Amino acid sequence: MPTSAVVAIVLVCAGLHLVRSDCLLPLNPPVVIKEGDRVCEPIRPWLNETDQDYGSRFLHCLNSRFIAYQCLNNMKFDINIIQCYEGPPKCFLQPQTSTIRPTLGTQPASATTATPVLQQSTQQVQPQPAPWTSTAQPTTTAQPTKPTTMWPTLNAPASTTRQPLTSTPQPPPTSTPQPPPTSTPQPLLPSVAQSQKQPISASSSTECNKQTCQLPNCFCFGATPDMEREKTPMMVMLSFDDAVTNAFNNDYYKKLLIDTTYNLSNPNSCPIKATFFLSTDYTDFGVVKQLYDKGNEFASHTMHHILADGGSFQTYEEEIVGVRNLLQQNSQVDPLKVVGFRAPYLKLSNLMFEVLNATKFKYDASVSNMENYKGRSHVWPYTYDFPIPPEKCPNGPCPTKSYKGFWGIPLNSWSDDKSYCSMIDACVIADPADDEPTVKEKYLKYFRKNFYNDFYPKKIPMEIFTHSALFLRNPGSFQALLQFIEELTKLKDVWFLTPSQVIDWMQGPVSQKDAIDGAILSWNCGTVKQ
Repeated sequence: MPTSAVVAIVLVCAGLHLVRSDCLLPLNPPVVIKEGDRVCEPIRPWLNETDQDYGSRFLHCLNSRFIAYQCLNNMKFDINIIQCYEGPPKCFLQPQTSTIRPTLGTQPASATTATPVLQQSTQQVQPQPAPWTSTAQPTTTAQPTKPTTMWPTLNAPASTTRQPLTSTPQPPPTSTPQPPPTSTPQPLLPSVAQSQKQPISASSSTECNKQTCQLPNCFCFGATPDMEREKTPMMVMLSFDDAVTNAFNNDYYKKLLIDTTYNLSNPNSCPIKATFFLSTDYTDFGVVKQLYDKGNEFASHTMHHILADGGSFQTYEEEIVGVRNLLQQNSQVDPLKVVGFRAPYLKLSNLMFEVLNATKFKYDASVSNMENYKGRSHVWPYTYDFPIPPEKCPNGPCPTKSYKGFWGIPLNSWSDDKSYCSMIDACVIADPADDEPTVKEKYLKYFRKNFYNDFYPKKIPMEIFTHSALFLRNPGSFQALLQFIEELTKLKDVWFLTPSQVIDWMQGPVSQKDAIDGAILSWNCGTVKQ
């Protein structure tokens, strides 16, 4: 979830007045799209678009502007999984009760049944693109199209043009300001120019198999570790995206990861661990140090929650590695332990992987895996020695080059009764009218269903990846997560680990018994269970 949306939620909950910079979709009547929300782009009849084109493009309201994206390969947008997929479009406009004029001169129709069409004057002679899109042709890769103009906000003049995002944050979400450090972080690890790691072009004639890809530093996408299920530890990864604030710490993190209130531990009696994919705006680095000192992992989510289209190697490096540098400077985090990354909005590019590989990151956790939507199994972590098939990279482009020994932590999709989600907070589980006990009950059912149906049967590592704002939007969801974690820690083979710890196991798989006996050093906590 974008930091600005988190700020909005926290301010509202704190009882402060906030003017939200939403986006305006100029239909008849106009429709307001909330900051951070996505919606299918209306049909443009003057470009000869028809109902068949609906859902092939979608808009993202970001920083008070619309950004347009093009689905490729005849895919359509699905609002539930926030991705393009093979199937009919699943779109709605907020608010759902609004009416939208489907064609010029017809009566308004319900948004739940009508295909929205942007109105165009009958006197228009030359075809014109929609105001939020560029005049460039659609891209031929999976990279989203880069618009040059977008709709202004409700309060902005019509002539407003989009300016590049800067590092200046919005007002912080807590009563105690936590501005980001103003000093320019200096590189603490070798820069791209110093790095010896280089991408290697992958041969299309070489397939990933047990002969061409062997542990500890290579593991094929879709492969399964060579260990019996009964002996395999059940690994669970819990992570939180975006800023770490004192408010979130007091309400959630401290109870789970710092205090011994619930005594949540792994089978070797060591405390459970979580990972924070950190954006540095609004982050309280004192809280970061408390969490880090307890053994939790910190990974980069970019400094300002953005990797801009058309960015250079240097700008990507500054955003990605800047998190590592600020963690070391302000929280005494060992930079050699900041080795993970998740892309803002799960938006991938070849340049992103090149920067990660060159600056000694160990893994990325941005690639969705929707194979269970097609009735296939979830996948284990893998390396990028061999590129992922494009059809199995739904939020691509995944890298087209080989990055030897660089790991991918897949976002295996979760599912509710009607949709599939890359992160647990992307599925809509509770209704706005639900009270807190009902919300808790629904989320607990959701957590249990995915664990016991999709992950535990094959012991595939389970990802509980979310944003803490979920707990503000859905009171009762944190209590459900807490109860779920308590239930899992009572199972003798379930471990709550960081991605780095999971990779340590992948590089040298050991049995549940050997793990308890201390065979993987990173899983221990100074003592070995007797």
